[in-house]
Amino acid sequence: MATNMVPGTCLHGMSSSGDSATILASISSSIIQNVDPSMGMKKDGVSRQHHIFDGKTDQQQMTGRRFCSTKNTDGIWVKGKGMSAVLATSAVPWLLAGYGGGGQARAVPLWKLGRSDRIRGGWGDRSDAKPRIMILMSDTGGGHRASAEALRGGFEHLYGSKYRIDIVDLWTHHTPWPYNEFPKSYSFMVKYPFIWRGNFTFTQPKFVHVPLSTAMHVVTGSRISAAFDEYRPNLIISVHPLMQHVPVKVLRRRIESGLQDPNTAFATVVTDLTTCHNTWFYHDVDRCFVATEESKKQALKLGMPEDKLRVYGLPIRPAFSQGLPRAKALRKKLGLDLSKPCILLMGGGEGMGPVEKTVDAVAEQIGADAQLVVVCGRNATLVNKLQSKAYPSGMNVHIQGFVTNMPEYMGACDVIITKAGPGTISEALICGLPLVLNAFVPCQEEGNIPYVTENKVGVFETKPKKVASIIKSWLDNNGKELKVLSKRAKALAKPDSLFDIVKELSTMVRPTPGFKPKLMPASSS
Repeated sequence: MATNMVPGTCLHGMSSSGDSATILASISSSIIQNVDPSMGMKKDGVSRQHHIFDGKTDQQQMTGRRFCSTKNTDGIWVKGKGMSAVLATSAVPWLLAGYGGGGQARAVPLWKLGRSDRIRGGWGDRSDAKPRIMILMSDTGGGHRASAEALRGGFEHLYGSKYRIDIVDLWTHHTPWPYNEFPKSYSFMVKYPFIWRGNFTFTQPKFVHVPLSTAMHVVTGSRISAAFDEYRPNLIISVHPLMQHVPVKVLRRRIESGLQDPNTAFATVVTDLTTCHNTWFYHDVDRCFVATEESKKQALKLGMPEDKLRVYGLPIRPAFSQGLPRAKALRKKLGLDLSKPCILLMGGGEGMGPVEKTVDAVAEQIGADAQLVVVCGRNATLVNKLQSKAYPSGMNVHIQGFVTNMPEYMGACDVIITKAGPGTISEALICGLPLVLNAFVPCQEEGNIPYVTENKVGVFETKPKKVASIIKSWLDNNGKELKVLSKRAKALAKPDSLFDIVKELSTMVRPTPGFKPKLMPASSS
């Protein structure tokens, strides 16, 4: 694969010779196509940026050397959108020559660090003197945002309004194409397990993901640095596997350049239970919180210093750490039968999976001997379909769409049917709910299945009729086996995990009194 490099340019962090440079140049050639350097700057050294901040659109001016797209966005000039964006954000196509059409691929100039007092809420504005915490996440699945929200809730519960906490989807709102398409590409890939498995497995080795992250650093560094100017964090927390290598490198360079408080710390809170992608574990973070001993062993094997690791559990929603009311009180509040066992069937945020077939199987095999709560998420069609069904006489079926009081439903029920999401598993254990896992996302959720089955707190079964049969057997003999499973679940649970994590994170917030960032002059070239 040939790569044409523009004379006088280089790729930051890599030498101009050797295999690593060849790999990185190949990656760059696949994502940077038809760059037009003439569009890079205005004569005054200022380029326009169409920027999204807290869901709002804001025109801002940014200093420094940049490339601009036809949408006047501070990014990379590329061909292709839609499906091409999905392909570009998966790892394998990054290594293919000629992606996006013809034309010479050019190396990206080294990104410049510089602060802009034009940025809203920039360092010049010190009206809000609260210490600031920036939580980095991305909507690749719902778990990362849920973990970020849980951390913010934990801080607010323990410390009130002491900190200003911003949850930032860094890739979507603060990087150029194709990186801002990560959530869309993830949603596409997980629908086709062989594609997702290939992407996950291919990027596991360091000799693959380190060059990839270096290329990302080159292309996205200035935008991420600008985001740090906007939010002015005293502590940065990542709850996403792709938000260690690049943000940490940007942070370290900003500190070296005098643009960032030298006491600014970076922590990773891993949101997977056991099967973690290797990009979660970057040795240069200040602290890394993992959920299980299995994750700790993986981190140590990858070179993470042991003194940086903490094993507390997952950052679950504060309601689970605070302690829920008794099941009887919750059932009264939710309008559930006080005398019958209650089965909770979760279809996820989008109401996906064999929900309808599972409802039919439970109705056929268990019927009026139990009640069923079905959470369909945003799938209004499924809600209407289930509500229109006829159920056995005496069987109570409660059909819900998207709910915001999931802790109450979990606390009111006796058993849960769900996919193998780490957050749901952790919260179910706290509630003492035996689990029937009926689906999983390939790779990162696969390890959750033996975690449940080997600890004897649940089973894995994908066939709806067998799911119903298993639950029926648990309910027999006055629920004797169900009670044993429930006791084991509570013993395995870590109800204090959120607050343990937050308490230690709070000790990492150490603003330097009187710190003012160095003013970097705008480029005149």
